[in-house]
Amino acid sequence: MTLLAGLATAVAVVAPGPGLSAPGAWASPGGGAARIRAQQAQAVALEQRIQAYGDRVNAMAERYDLDRLLVAETTSRLRQVRSQVAAARRRVAEAQSLVRQVAVDEYVGLGQGSITSPLFQGNDPGASLAQTFLQTGTITQRQALARYQAARQALVSKESALARSRAEAEAEAAAAREAAGTARRESARERALLARVKGRLARLVAAYQARQVAIRETQAREAAAQLAAEQAAAQATQQAADQAAARRAAALPPVAPSAAALAVRTALAQVGKPYRWGGAGPTGFDCSGLVMYAWAAAGVLLPHYTVAQYRDTLRIPPVQLRPGDLVFYDFPGEPKPGHVALYIGDGEVVAADTTGTDVRVESMYYDGMPVGYGRVP
Repeated sequence: MTLLAGLATAVAVVAPGPGLSAPGAWASPGGGAARIRAQQAQAVALEQRIQAYGDRVNAMAERYDLDRLLVAETTSRLRQVRSQVAAARRRVAEAQSLVRQVAVDEYVGLGQGSITSPLFQGNDPGASLAQTFLQTGTITQRQALARYQAARQALVSKESALARSRAEAEAEAAAAREAAGTARRESARERALLARVKGRLARLVAAYQARQVAIRETQAREAAAQLAAEQAAAQATQQAADQAAARRAAALPPVAPSAAALAVRTALAQVGKPYRWGGAGPTGFDCSGLVMYAWAAAGVLLPHYTVAQYRDTLRIPPVQLRPGDLVFYDFPGEPKPGHVALYIGDGEVVAADTTGTDVRVESMYYDGMPVGYGRVP
């Protein structure tokens, strides 16, 4: 039970019943109950805005993961083109050397009257050596050299275009990171305001209870006992879930486990570590980073991006789910899917959900109905 829900319960418990009066200002329309309701409405609005900021941060995390993937792919292509440019330059140099050697051979073999004499007797200082060789070489050799030079120029142009594309992707990743930072700062300010509102709400409820304690003391004790029992039950449930997760991890084969079992074991070992925006371990994770980290331990490389993981896995029906499969969820305002968790069996998943939470074991329906299921091929 949240603090807000607990305070609402306390207000209901101590409110005057039939035949009982609320003394002083507390009985008026603008009294304590009305003030409490106003503070509760403000707190609810703040919590909704905080949730919206959290959704925005998660959306920016997905965008950031995509931009980083594009940067990596563009860098790989740029590296290949640069290698091709270097090879083209070597071929141009070899062709130039060949043309030069043919010119020398013609000069030595035919004397001053040969067609290569302009190479050694030309008076134009502005003519480049490469142009002179092109003029004196054979037609076939000149054509080959021209093709090499054109290929080299095309590769240089492609290299420049890829470099620009990589710079644009890096700029977009930086913008996503900055937008997420702004959303986190706004969320922090809202959380601070929510804490102050809850503090005022707690003080109002305390004052209200103090004015009613003479006639509601027993009911207040019962409400407190009920709240303690609910908290104890919630704690016991969480402890049972943690113990069940530990038993499942311990039950996995200790020698030469399958890839899926190793991925599940690795994911369960991360339970309790914090959600970290853009994190891929070992100290913090986002949703796709946790799945990537778990399967990497089994020797399978998945991309750090939910949509790419959806693309790279095989679609299966829910009745065929087995430990190690991926469970995908819709994310408001984003291309489907926008969230992923790792299935561990018995209708449960290991998930890194959102900022302010830890990696934990949840029901596979904790984030709504899944939109798809994937199996690592």
